[in-house]
Order: sequence, then C-alpha cells, then structure tokens
Amino acid sequence: MFVKANGGKLAIVLEYVDDLIITGDDVEEICQTKENLSVRFEMKELGQPKHFLGLEVDRTHEGIFLCQQKYAKDLLKKFRMLECKPISTPMEPNAKMCEHEGKDLKDATMYRQLVCSLLYLTLTRPDISYAVGVMSRYMQNPKKPHLEAVRRILRHVKGTIDYGLLYKKGEDCKLVGYCDADYAGDHDTRKSTTGYVFMH
Repeated sequence: MFVKANGGKLAIVLEYVDDLIITGDDVEEICQTKENLSVRFEMKELGQPKHFLGLEVDRTHEGIFLCQQKYAKDLLKKFRMLECKPISTPMEPNAKMCEHEGKDLKDATMYRQLVCSLLYLTLTRPDISYAVGVMSRYMQNPKKPHLEAVRRILRHVKGTIDYGLLYKKGEDCKLVGYCDADYAGDHDTRKSTTGYVFMH
C-alpha cells in the first residue's frame, strides 16, 4: 500500500502483483496519481472494482459492502461442507480447548489449510475472528476435537454466507473499542485471555 498526501488531499494505491486499486478522498488527486503512473507504466483502466483478491465489492445506495461470499462457498466446497447443517454460533459457548486432549489427526496438513483459509475469511467476517484465532493456536499439533471445532466454524459460515462489512456513506467514522480479560482462562498455559471488539 502506498499513500500520497498532498496538501491535505489523499491518494492511496493498493498493489498486488500487477493489479492496482487507486482510491482517495479527492477526485483530482486520484486522477493526477493515475496520470503519473501511466507515464511510467503501461496501465489499463478497468473501472470501479467488483472483485479483488477474493473480496467482493458492492456499491449500494447505503454505501460500500465488502464480502467474501464466493470465497466462502468455494471453501465449503473444497472441504466437503457445502451440504452441512448450518449453526448459529461459530464456537460452543464456554468451550475450553486443550492442547493435548483427543486423538492425533492422520493429516494435520488439511487442518492447517482449513484454518489458514478461515483466517483470510476474517477480512470481512469479524464474527468468526475469535473462534478462528483460538483454533489457530493448535496448528502445530492439532487433535480431533480441534478439527471438530473448526468444522463448527464452517457450519456457522454456511448459515451466514452473505455476511460482510457495510461502510455507510456520509457518516462520520467514530471508532469505539471495548476489551475484557478472563483470569487464567487458557487451560494449557494458565494465562489470561484478552478479548476486544471495535465498532464504528
């Protein structure tokens, strides 16, 4: 990501290999940035983005809606969970995971791929962030209960596949954060676990 600030005007360039998204808070500054780049590089204008790295961008009368519906569907299909029964929560309430409980998995690679795929899905799905974060602790030596917990996250994704983030237009962005911690909640290390949420 490259940021250009020019007298209070902002232009932002997001780059991935040979794909660019150019945005900012001033139309003239965005156009000037495009012109400057096109002098040095061969560029093709594709208009407003609809898809970028698995993200779907939908402009509505309310604002910009970001989701990963296709990515989530492909994920469910890849791990044979497309026909699973949906569930309302990504993690069992008061669930306590332990590092050494349960049988070893025959294929830990599949568990790691699944958790990494879910980590990417959290870009537009903060509702699964905590559960995915907990399950990512067991990547080194996952057990059967860990895999079952990850499959539960997929079942939640199935029932909420159209969830995403809506950035409303015309609203002031006021960021509010809350945090709390339990006491010695981690069963393996006896460390406290801090949880937090930010809303705008």
